[in-house]
Amino acid sequence: MRISVIGPQTSPCQSWSAGSVAVTPRHGDASRPPFRAASFDVVLARHVLWAMPDPAGALARWVVLLRPQRRLALDCPQPTAPPWCGSAAKR
Repeated sequence: MRISVIGPQTSPCQSWSAGSVAVTPRHGDASRPPFRAASFDVVLARHVLWAMPDPAGALARWVVLLRPQRRLALDCPQPTAPPWCGSAAKR
């Protein structure tokens, strides 16, 4: 199985380390990723969605990046789901 990781980053000074997994950092805005529609099997966002000015918009854009029948994985440190979560997740 081949795994490759591509991650938008806000600073060209950030470095990535993922052991033996190939990691390709790309400069860009995580809320508006610079990638084609339907180009990913998984979109993973950890501890970032709550800090975005338009979280529902970011979710909608991330869903567009997914190939059919693929996964959006979120890790959000909120004790309860924010009000926008339900409507954006259903798109």
